[in-house]
Amino acid sequence: MKTLLLTIALALTTQPCFGMFCDDGVISKGDTQMEVLKRCGNPDYVTSPDYRYGGTRGHHVNVKRTTVVDWIYNFGPRRFIYTVTFEGGRVVQIQSGDYGW
Repeated sequence: MKTLLLTIALALTTQPCFGMFCDDGVISKGDTQMEVLKRCGNPDYVTSPDYRYGGTRGHHVNVKRTTVVDWIYNFGPRRFIYTVTFEGGRVVQIQSGDYGW
């Protein structure tokens, strides 16, 4: 029984996670910023935009600039803090942290 409870506890705290439960639905990779805003509301903190550059094509360099920003949600002391990373306006990663406050 202890092994089962330990396995469940570890599974719930593994990072990164594949989705995040909000009051109005679940968000996952590929969702847009508008979908996350609609389902989860305003984030508690938003990081300053970062820019990633990349891309090549044959002998020509095709430089593409992508905006990367993190939205941080603190749902209180009974739930985990989540960091939702957007790249180009779409969710690319969801990470869970410690319990909120």
